[in-house]
Amino acid sequence: MPLFAGVLRAGRHRRSGGASGRRLAASRGDGRVIPSLSDIQFSDPAWLDALWGLPVIVALYLMRRRTARVFVPHLPIWEGVLERMRSRSRWLRTLLSILLQLLIFTTAVLLLAGPYAERDVGGEGHTVIVVDRSLGVRVRGAGGAPVSEAVLEQARELISQAVASGSASLAFLQDGVRARVTATRDPERLFAALDDPGAARGRRDWDAVAALRVAVGPTSRIVVVTPFAPDPGLGEALRDAQVLVVRAGTPQPQAGVVGVHREADGVKVRVGGSGPERQLVLRRDGVVLTDVGVKPGSEVWIRIPADAGSAPDLVLEPEDGFPEDDRVPLVLPERQRIRVLVVTDTPTPWLDAWFKASAVIDVAGSSRTRSTQFREWVDDYDVTILVDDQQELPLPRGRYVLLASGAPDLPIARDVRRIGASEPVKTRREDPLVRALDLSRWEIEKVARTRARAGLEVVVDGSTGPLISRGSTDEVKFVDIAVRPDPASSTLPLLAAFPLMLEAALVELVAREREAGPPVLAAGGTLALLPGEEPVLYTPGGAALPPLAELPDATGYRLPERPGRYWLGDSDDARRIAVALLDHPGRPMEPPAGAQSLPGFPERTVRASLRWALLWVLAAALGLEWWLWQLRGTD
Repeated sequence: MPLFAGVLRAGRHRRSGGASGRRLAASRGDGRVIPSLSDIQFSDPAWLDALWGLPVIVALYLMRRRTARVFVPHLPIWEGVLERMRSRSRWLRTLLSILLQLLIFTTAVLLLAGPYAERDVGGEGHTVIVVDRSLGVRVRGAGGAPVSEAVLEQARELISQAVASGSASLAFLQDGVRARVTATRDPERLFAALDDPGAARGRRDWDAVAALRVAVGPTSRIVVVTPFAPDPGLGEALRDAQVLVVRAGTPQPQAGVVGVHREADGVKVRVGGSGPERQLVLRRDGVVLTDVGVKPGSEVWIRIPADAGSAPDLVLEPEDGFPEDDRVPLVLPERQRIRVLVVTDTPTPWLDAWFKASAVIDVAGSSRTRSTQFREWVDDYDVTILVDDQQELPLPRGRYVLLASGAPDLPIARDVRRIGASEPVKTRREDPLVRALDLSRWEIEKVARTRARAGLEVVVDGSTGPLISRGSTDEVKFVDIAVRPDPASSTLPLLAAFPLMLEAALVELVAREREAGPPVLAAGGTLALLPGEEPVLYTPGGAALPPLAELPDATGYRLPERPGRYWLGDSDDARRIAVALLDHPGRPMEPPAGAQSLPGFPERTVRASLRWALLWVLAAALGLEWWLWQLRGTD
């Protein structure tokens, strides 16, 4: 009876609302699969009261055995039979029969009560794994390899965990959330998408990740595998959307150029990121023109010298873990090589030698002519240089550098009859024309006396009048240098000042005509086309890139994420642009403090019916009882 009493107590405990029956076997750590008595519950426990009939069954059985005794007359013929019957031991068979009948009755009652066992097991659900394939995963990690490899490896581990507890989907964080594999429990399909993920490009759109919760429902897990922390201010939105950020890889500290803007005759460069101070170097054809130290997170101004040309490069040195944003190509339309027309009636060997060495003059496209023939050619050149030429008629429309020359319509009067020595007496040292020059030793032996008129801007004033000046009229823009760079007249060439001053004058004149535009555009940014331009970029080698994609709002076209210089057309006079990885949303950021594994789904309760087990017990007990019944018949 202790066994059955235990069953009765268990049944009453279920009816009283006890909660100890719902326990997860795995939580006990003993690995048991068969539930204990405390784990068993009944759907209709009222039947358990019938177990109190077990004593009645025992009593009836004993009474049945008592009425089955044989009473015969006292005859000698039966003495031997009765003696043999009394000599046999029947107590073991009787006990076994009683137990079998009790077991049959108990099993039948338990079947009517509907026994079952409940246990809590790990939940199942759908997991959306979002793998960071933005531009920033190209950054090198601690071992020197791109962190994209660590991201893919971490994603494979998470896929194995995800399919063990339900279905999984795969998407890439790349200019939004791009679906790659829909819901499946086949890990090979998911692994195959990671074996050929394509190039890392685009930005990390955390807003799209937060909005993913609406699409997948409240019960699915959303996991983002990335080496970078979410953008500032989005952490709360991701937590509200229950998005788990799993950290993968440790990127090296890095810094890069995030902004370039024109300012005066240079550019202001903003450097973002982290790390030690580095050198910002301006190069032209591999030659260092100037450099300046810069700390990540700061802004610095760097002057672009006259000999930088129209396509210098800004380079952060030394190279860091993300070299793509350490080099910025520049395009300076106003610094493109200048076609010059030299007007002179005398030989100018000093000017010819400088032409060949100049970094700003298009030697092949330049020419020279006499003072009586230049007017019909002025429109074909960017700048006209007049050397020792006093024009009697107004100058035609154009840009001019006057070397000891003049014209009646200009705001400067030159008296060629009064020639004498001169020296600088007043200099605007910060003026772009002379800022790079040392004029303290400029000695002039022969120069015509000049006089400034209204509208003339004097840069260097001498004892004989303006020596260097600039001015303009409705038709003409000019820079005037009162003396030609002849060793017989001036010491200026001996100081190497004339080439610098002449280059500055040419650049200044052309820059005021040409539209400067931005020196560099951001990769992935917007390009606004000018009338007549097609949305096709050409490389310097003449190869055409795929047509640019138009933005949804029709405000322009999206630039490719390929840094470099491009032409907006296949002609020589097509507009040139430079593209660099500036403040790109996909650039590397600080690593997140993310988890490394998936959280489990909420546990679910599994109910297992015990009726089949009881049916087997009942069948076995009935079989044994039948066998005992047959055995009694043979006595």
